[in-house]
Amino acid sequence: MHLAKDLRHVETHLTRALRRTIRASDKGMRRYVALRETSAAREKDGVVVDFVPNVVESTAVVMRHFTLVPIDVLRASYTPSMRRLLRTALRA
Repeated sequence: MHLAKDLRHVETHLTRALRRTIRASDKGMRRYVALRETSAAREKDGVVVDFVPNVVESTAVVMRHFTLVPIDVLRASYTPSMRRLLRTALRA
């Protein structure tokens, strides 16, 4: 019974982390494409000239939306049975 509940707990949090990762990557790529199009419209070689700033800004967008993923992974591994086991070990 506890194993099924723990597996459901792990699956829920890992799925949430995966969704956040995909969403963050998508937002970063959308931002990069928008910046690239703006650079291309502004100058003929604007895509090449603005490549590094565009990548840095889109990476910042990814990181901003990626911040909760480590928390979701931690919650996935910190199941109720793991907490019970830790409590028991600390009392001993």
